[in-house]
Amino acid sequence: MSKILLSTDIGSDIDDALALQVMFNHPEINLSGIYTVNDKMDVRPFIAKHMVNSSGRNIPVAKGESRALSGVEPYYYFEDCVVDDIYIDEEESDHGPEVVFKPFEKVGITSDGGEDLASRLEKERHVVFSIAPLTNVAKLLQEHPESTNNIERLYVMGCRFPDDNERVLEHNVKYDADAANLVFESDIPITIVTGNLCEKYRMPSEMLEQLEGGSGKYVKKMARSFLATKTAQKFISTMIQGINLEDLLRNHIKVGKGLINVEDMDERLKLYKMKDSLLVNLNDLYFAALSGDEYFEQFNALIEHLKDSRLDYKEGDMIVEALRGLVPKNISIADVYVPYCYLHPNKLKIDKGIIRCDREGGSYLSSGDKHEIITDIDYEDFKEFLGEYLK
Repeated sequence: MSKILLSTDIGSDIDDALALQVMFNHPEINLSGIYTVNDKMDVRPFIAKHMVNSSGRNIPVAKGESRALSGVEPYYYFEDCVVDDIYIDEEESDHGPEVVFKPFEKVGITSDGGEDLASRLEKERHVVFSIAPLTNVAKLLQEHPESTNNIERLYVMGCRFPDDNERVLEHNVKYDADAANLVFESDIPITIVTGNLCEKYRMPSEMLEQLEGGSGKYVKKMARSFLATKTAQKFISTMIQGINLEDLLRNHIKVGKGLINVEDMDERLKLYKMKDSLLVNLNDLYFAALSGDEYFEQFNALIEHLKDSRLDYKEGDMIVEALRGLVPKNISIADVYVPYCYLHPNKLKIDKGIIRCDREGGSYLSSGDKHEIITDIDYEDFKEFLGEYLK
């Protein structure tokens, strides 16, 4: 069984954590090292380490390359909000306004992931999964090119080829196109799991409820924060009949006459003021990221308030439906396709070609046999795979 090294930007979109959870649970995945990448806050290693520790496994975690070769600013999506409190240096944090995290070495994280990755590869062959920008692998090619000879195969979640001549940038290539080109021009055997492939099936959000156990509970908590932040973004931007939803809730909808039937004046006043109190923080992305459960508790309380027949809000039913529609019903799980494709070569349709990228991160395919491109999978089998190993 081949040893696998993982390069990940875990902590932003939830699919990295879901992919790692699948790898923990599958008996034929021999994961021997995790390397983070593209890290504006330098906190991704703590998230990976906490998942490993919570799972009861002993898999080394290292901080890889934080900055892109192309100079693009690292992607940030509130990943500092999902770092567990045990990694906070409370003494240092008490001395200033910002949270300070413990030194990597004090919590068992290797701080020089680039050297560690090269050392591991120089000693023995590994399969490498890259579910993030390709900076870690590109730096190997620049600084330790001989080590890449021991990459048995590189599985890349990346690239999105134009559909109907529409150019869409794929996240992992976009955030370091220079690294992607360097890797694609190399002699490393590469299999590409494209964004086009991964968008054909998005996982129902309700499947997150099947996550259990130590690391599963942590992933579920991260997922709730991710969904809450997406909901808050939509809450801010959604328009109804030409009026911003938040503004509509604050300033335009009025209670009906039913409230006068509440005889207790204190109770009547409490009900009347409740809407504004429930709106507080629903437009706060940081609050949503810090505590997804608390965000949704308040969000759902607002919905129940709007449904209260005593208040008889004008167009209340329409607004309730609009609010319910803000919560993502399904999520992209692009990174989970990588372990599936590695494990199920007989369930794939594979074409050959030569991939190149432009400076902005656009991906292009020409004829040749340099790279393997997975163009289709057995999606029903993939769904069964999720049901069995995403738990």
